[in-house]
Amino acid sequence: MKYRYVTERENYEDLASGRVLFSQPGAPSFPVRLASEIFQRCDEFLPNRPLTVFDPCCGGGYLLTVLGFLHSERIAVLYGADIVPEVVGLAQRNLDLLTDAGLTARRQSLEEMLAAYGKDSHKEALESANRLHDLLPQSIDLGVWAADATRRCLPPNSIDLLITDVPYGVEVSWRGDAVSDPITALLDAQLPALKSGGIAAIISDKKQRAAHPAYERRLHDTLGKRRITILQK
Repeated sequence: MKYRYVTERENYEDLASGRVLFSQPGAPSFPVRLASEIFQRCDEFLPNRPLTVFDPCCGGGYLLTVLGFLHSERIAVLYGADIVPEVVGLAQRNLDLLTDAGLTARRQSLEEMLAAYGKDSHKEALESANRLHDLLPQSIDLGVWAADATRRCLPPNSIDLLITDVPYGVEVSWRGDAVSDPITALLDAQLPALKSGGIAAIISDKKQRAAHPAYERRLHDTLGKRRITILQK
């Protein structure tokens, strides 16, 4: 897949996992440039309205938080869910960074660490937090909870865009009942929640394929080790 929107290699160090955004083992990050490109590819097919975005395999919420900082002008709501309760708390902490109160608390924490330890990494993280403050959404609704991605957890016609980096079986693996064909089960379970014409963007490894008779394929391509599939309800 060639980059069409994010054609230049920009510096995304402010959004690096573990810098300002929180991280923990078992909660992988995602390439920021690729996240922005996929979001904008999806946005091509959506009406001109603020979007409700849902990641049913959100892990630590990294992908959602990055999109919130980079594309807040197009996003009204960010929802995340994950079957692993231990990472839901991490996702909440990351999504909270998209609020003035959450980012202010993070900046204060970094200031305290810098005063206590004087590390360059804390100084650089604080500088990143200050720059991210300029990217804060003016208004955004946030929500994250524990749920199986292959089961319904949202009201009908409630989301415009489903975007998720599904488990590859390396750092994280599929859990739940539908482990034999989990992507199809995910697309089936979340279909009612998608509005008419809604988009499902599935990022997987090359061994996994995203297909479902209720969706039309809009993009099916690879980049490095990843397969990117964009489907429209």
